[in-house]
Amino acid sequence: MLTTLANHDIRSGTISKLTRRALAYGAEFDWHQLAAYDASAATVVAIVGDFFASNQLPSPFETEFIHFLHGIGFCEGMDRVPFREMDLAYSLGLMISPEFRKELPVWFASTTFGQRQHLTRYTTDDIYSVTHAVFYLTDFGRSQLTDLLDTVTAERLRKELVALTAMVLRADNVDVLGELLLCWLFCHVENTFLNRTLFHQAFERLLSATTTEGQVVPTMKLLQRAQSGQTSFADVYHTTLVCCMVFAVAAKKRMPYAG
Repeated sequence: MLTTLANHDIRSGTISKLTRRALAYGAEFDWHQLAAYDASAATVVAIVGDFFASNQLPSPFETEFIHFLHGIGFCEGMDRVPFREMDLAYSLGLMISPEFRKELPVWFASTTFGQRQHLTRYTTDDIYSVTHAVFYLTDFGRSQLTDLLDTVTAERLRKELVALTAMVLRADNVDVLGELLLCWLFCHVENTFLNRTLFHQAFERLLSATTTEGQVVPTMKLLQRAQSGQTSFADVYHTTLVCCMVFAVAAKKRMPYAG
């Protein structure tokens, strides 16, 4: 979240405090031990390295060690579904070489979207595979979707983001709804009357799931518990981070789809 805000030039006193705290924690953690025993740690380590770089600081781990793990094929030592392979390719693009970004559209073709699964058959995990794919394909809004995808595929993706948003609005899942709206912002979905109406409704849903303390609950069923202080960090952290990015990027763009 902090890296995305920094890369979109979104700054405030609160963000600065959070950044200093995260940098201090990141500098103390033993990333080498984590990476040495868990092949999935490649993503975490890459995100941390990118976060430090966005603050003009060297990585809090030896990059030569990460190169060594990659060289022996350690990071590939586990089974991954296609969008998680995109996760790895994106991570290697940050840590090893930008050339790994060229693998993103290849793996994207094997995802639910790439296989042209009908939207009514999408599971929640399928929707997450779309949203995460968009994060990697656009480098969290730093690149254009058409840098890696052809124009036809990019346009189909934008249209399906709209349709999926309409479907998720009928469900009680603020978390995936927030990720979908973030994809709208990163993909520059067309600003039509219908799309504006849909975006506003979804944005209002996110706001209605937000407590006065700043938590955003993943389901409306949790809202009453959150308002009475009965939710845990694990209950709300991910949705809160996602929606913080949605709110901040939308404000930075002067509320797109404003009509």
